[in-house]
Amino acid sequence: MIKTFKTALVEYLEALFTSIIVLILIYVFVAFPVTVQGISMQPTLHTGDRLLVETITPRIWGYERGEIVVVSANNSGVSGMLSELLVKRVVGIPGDRVKIFNCKVYFYNDSQMYQLNEDLYLPEGVCTLGGRRIEDGRPYTIPQGEYMVLGDNRENSTDSRNIGFIKKENIQGKVVILFYPTDKIKLY
Repeated sequence: MIKTFKTALVEYLEALFTSIIVLILIYVFVAFPVTVQGISMQPTLHTGDRLLVETITPRIWGYERGEIVVVSANNSGVSGMLSELLVKRVVGIPGDRVKIFNCKVYFYNDSQMYQLNEDLYLPEGVCTLGGRRIEDGRPYTIPQGEYMVLGDNRENSTDSRNIGFIKKENIQGKVVILFYPTDKIKLY
C-alpha cells in the first residue's frame, strides 16, 4: 500500500511538473493572456476585457494594418515614460509614408494621397489629431522595422502620436481572440 501511494505521488508530481513546463513554453513562445487597462481602445475594447495574444506568426510575417497588437511600452524607446503593456491598433507599416491631416490618417506617394479606411473599427466622426512625435499636417516615412500604432479612442490614447513609431521587437504579439467576458467573445 505504501509503495503504491509513493508511486502515485511521483506520477502526480511528474505530470504536474510536465504541465507547468508545457504552459511556460506556450506562454513564452506561442501565446499569452492580457487584460485591457484603460479607455484607449474604446469602443472596440474596454477595461477588464481579456485577450489572447499570439506571438508566432508575427515573428514570421510581421504585422498588418488594422491588427490589434500588444506593445511593451517600457521598451518603446521612450525612457521612463511608461512601464506597462499597451493594446493598440497598427495603422502604418514599415515604409509607409503617412500624414495626419484634417482629422484623418493619410498615406501618400509621389503623385497622390489617400485616406486610411478605418470604418470597420472607428465610429463615424472620430477625429485623429497629431501629437508631440507625429505632428498634425507633417509627412513621415515609417522606418524599416517600425510601426505606427494608434488607440481606437483617438482623443484618449497614448500612442505613436506621442511616443513615436514602435520597433517590431517591442511589439509582443497580435490579439487573436477576446475571450472574456464570455458574452463578448470575438476572433480577430
